[in-house]
Amino acid sequence: MSNERLCITFFSSGNTSERAALDPIAREAERRGYETTFSADVTDRAEIGVYNTHVYPDDTVSADQSVVLMNSVDDGYDSEYFWRERWNRFDVGLLSGEAVGEHWQSVSGNKYALPKRGVYVVGWPKSDWVHTETFARAVEDLRGDIELADGRTAVYAPAEESAGKMVEFLDAADGVVDTMLIKHKGDEDYSQIREREFQGELIILDHDRDIFEALALADVLISEQSSVLPEALHTKTFPISVIDWPVTFSSGTRYPGDTLPEFVETTTREELSSTIERFYDGDLILDIEGLRDRHFAHPGQSARIAMDVIEQVAVADGNHPSRVTETGEFPGNSNRDLYYSYLRAAAEKSLPPAIKKWLLEFGAGQFMMKLDDVLLNHD
Repeated sequence: MSNERLCITFFSSGNTSERAALDPIAREAERRGYETTFSADVTDRAEIGVYNTHVYPDDTVSADQSVVLMNSVDDGYDSEYFWRERWNRFDVGLLSGEAVGEHWQSVSGNKYALPKRGVYVVGWPKSDWVHTETFARAVEDLRGDIELADGRTAVYAPAEESAGKMVEFLDAADGVVDTMLIKHKGDEDYSQIREREFQGELIILDHDRDIFEALALADVLISEQSSVLPEALHTKTFPISVIDWPVTFSSGTRYPGDTLPEFVETTTREELSSTIERFYDGDLILDIEGLRDRHFAHPGQSARIAMDVIEQVAVADGNHPSRVTETGEFPGNSNRDLYYSYLRAAAEKSLPPAIKKWLLEFGAGQFMMKLDDVLLNHD
């Protein structure tokens, strides 16, 4: 048995939000005895590669075993994402929750959406720390640092600052809420608002602050189209999208629309103030905990579950049996666990014909028929 210390390479552009989804998995990998490294070059050679940076069609996946998770959690609601990013180049795909799993299933008839060895619902590792005592202390420290007063608090956290959004947010929120928090990703120009007088208190948060800390202080979130909208479920913060605020993508300027999760409250620039008022009046209500559990599996444990899958599939079935033997995480038949997880992620009871055909070609026929029989004949 080889005791070779395997290296897992995490492919990220270096963008803070991308790294935030990968860092918890890397820490868990190190805890289990793996070497880890990060690379911004998706063509780099790797033993085991974990990708959440965009890998465009001309780029080669050069890992012996490859794992992909979404670049941003809101990608999972984009009807084109999985096949546009060609998930079929990777061995394994990791999904954030049941809702995204259902969306993946709806597009899985496209061969480019199908990873070679399956998809797994593991959760969203970036959000794990929200469910820790360390996070609770960090939020209270921030509350004290900014001397946040009691009362209504709204946070503005756009995907990008453009088209006068910040001023429009302040105009809409001032007088409706007691404290207006502004959280940008980078250094913005605040000269246009620093001399203004507000009925409420304006607090500009350091752009290096974790977005979850800002969300935890607020009752309501105002954005346009960003991963922060679904992530707000972890802090029980009500998400509102202003759908006529533009967002710049590589393909051009777009507006939020059908890629938003269905639970996000949508409004317009003109109606933003009244929408915030309706929230505080109790007219807009969400089952936030129920939605969180549907959209994010394994809260607080996602990095551990992700590493379980990586060890099971990329390590155990990648000619590295020593890791599974040493950890004891996955006793038994690895193919059984692989196909079972795949089918659970793909459907509650059975699979579409196109997926069944693909699995048959993959060699899962005997197992698939047995499991179908169990699922279809037992509640």
